[in-house]
Amino acid sequence: MSVLSRRLIAIMGLVALLTTATSVTAGSAFAATNVVVAVTAPSGVLAPTTPFTSSVTVTNTGDTDAASFTFVAGFPRFTSTTPHPARVITLKNGVTCTTYTPRYGSSRKTCTVPALAAGATLEVMTVTMTPPVLAPFPYVGVTTSFSVTGPTNSTGASFAWRQASPPNLSPSTPFVTPGTALAGSGPVTVSGTISNAAYGAAGPFGWHLSLPTGATNGAQSVTIAGTVCGPAGDGFDCLTPALANGASLAYGFTFTAPTLPGSYPAAITVDTGNLVAESNEADNAATSTPLTVPGAAANLRISATNPATVGQYSTFTRTVTVVNIGGSDAANIAFNDYAAVGPFEVFSFASIPAGTTCGRYVTFSGRPSTAHYHGVRCTIGTIPAGGSVAVPYDLVVKNNAVNTYTSTLTASTTSYVDPSSTPTGSVSTTVFVPSPVNPPLNTVVPVVTGNANTGSVLTTTSGTWIGAGTIAFAYQWQRCNVLGLACSDILGATTTTHVVDASDVGATLRASVTATNLGGTRTGVAAPTAIVVGAVSPTNTVAPNLIAGLEKQPGFAWGVGTGTWSGTPTITYAYQWMRCAVGGGGCVDIAGATSSSYVLQTDDVFHSVQVRVVATNPAGSGTAFSDVSPEIDPLG
Repeated sequence: MSVLSRRLIAIMGLVALLTTATSVTAGSAFAATNVVVAVTAPSGVLAPTTPFTSSVTVTNTGDTDAASFTFVAGFPRFTSTTPHPARVITLKNGVTCTTYTPRYGSSRKTCTVPALAAGATLEVMTVTMTPPVLAPFPYVGVTTSFSVTGPTNSTGASFAWRQASPPNLSPSTPFVTPGTALAGSGPVTVSGTISNAAYGAAGPFGWHLSLPTGATNGAQSVTIAGTVCGPAGDGFDCLTPALANGASLAYGFTFTAPTLPGSYPAAITVDTGNLVAESNEADNAATSTPLTVPGAAANLRISATNPATVGQYSTFTRTVTVVNIGGSDAANIAFNDYAAVGPFEVFSFASIPAGTTCGRYVTFSGRPSTAHYHGVRCTIGTIPAGGSVAVPYDLVVKNNAVNTYTSTLTASTTSYVDPSSTPTGSVSTTVFVPSPVNPPLNTVVPVVTGNANTGSVLTTTSGTWIGAGTIAFAYQWQRCNVLGLACSDILGATTTTHVVDASDVGATLRASVTATNLGGTRTGVAAPTAIVVGAVSPTNTVAPNLIAGLEKQPGFAWGVGTGTWSGTPTITYAYQWMRCAVGGGGCVDIAGATSSSYVLQTDDVFHSVQVRVVATNPAGSGTAFSDVSPEIDPLG
């Protein structure tokens, strides 16, 4: 085979390969590369002599391979006067770096990664930090950090080593569950932890838990390995043989609530006999939040939950819970949920429980009085002792500046006795501008007005919408079945009005309104009309009647009633007064006399007057005549 032949075969193969590649990728749209950097870091404070190695990785979360790219690692500049860890940096997988170390400020490494396949993760660097070994330790501990900035994100790692020191026993704040209990009820639980926050091991040491004053039937509910506890005075004495550095133990005890109403804390004291020399003796005691014993009267508590953050022009559900922790029923309960400003509007009360009614909470001020909408007011009725009611409702965020809004909750009842103040609570919501912007939100659906019969004109409103920027509206009339379902667009019916025609007879009609802004579109739909019927032209059933003036002489005003007509609404009426022979006949239209009233003229003397009434609706017109007046007299 000649050289030319071999070259031709190679070219043909390349063409075939390109053709195949084109056929695979034609019409497809690959996502951009997206390289993310990540760093492993210690989960807590390290022991004084423990090194830690952080791994720096890059991940291509995109759909296409990433060509050569760079990341920057920043390291603090150490001074000679401060103890600092040793730092060892190791590059991985063909990564190369250039280093810039200024006289002041952080040292930076700009590193190049040759390439990264789509979906791949690659370790590019390790950083090992080893704390200095100094004796004695003249510092509280050693801390350092480094940062990594990649093509799309930044991250980093922080390191902290504990001081080599004596142990330090520290109890957490005891936690009482439930925080409120009826007098003499139980079980109530008090629990917490004791930790050795310093480096040295502690032991043995004693500790004492004081139960709330007046508590009875105390018992240990959590077994602690190696620790022995026994009743002592107002609580329990315990002895723990040892607690390693950084370790903690959990305890739990149960009891019956005091029999007298009041507020009772629990307390814990650690290392009661000073058996352990600690680095800090001031943190050996902790006191719980009080246990509330409400007594026999009704006693309300109120709280609320909702999302921590919500976007402007979006809806969210807030649930307010009212609990009667007292010993008697609470009657005539009401609560208010309000903010100093009105960032939220009611969207729906559809999910509130039976027996609860809710509405907008409004206050008034100024002269003339101005209404200010602040939130929601609900009435619940009665909550039995120990019972609760949860009231969920949907709110919509209005166009507010980005902010955190705190709503205040207050509850009341005519049975409220103990304690004597109004129960209150609060719930916070942070409003942010969504990215991307949300589509418009329909808060009030469109409304169609007009008569559902042929020839009539139906008109739709746009409804009420909220949303960012300018909102544009598009309209579409639809023809539906008699139930208002199975709707289809009416060709060309795309304005705010629609003239009902014969093709609509037997169907119902509705308007669909589509609102559009930079965030997208949403559609609101009006309720369907009544079933369309064919229009029937007016028919007179009771003739029009003349309404005589004070005198039948020139200068006195007479009127006419329309009479009674059958036919499809809406019927309009036109009038024509006529001058006739006395008693009727030979009538001639009086120029300009076309309203329902007429002032008699001199030309009417020695004549009678009569009115022709024309009734008109979309189906046509009908004519009827009034009665004939008596002879019109001359003046004098």
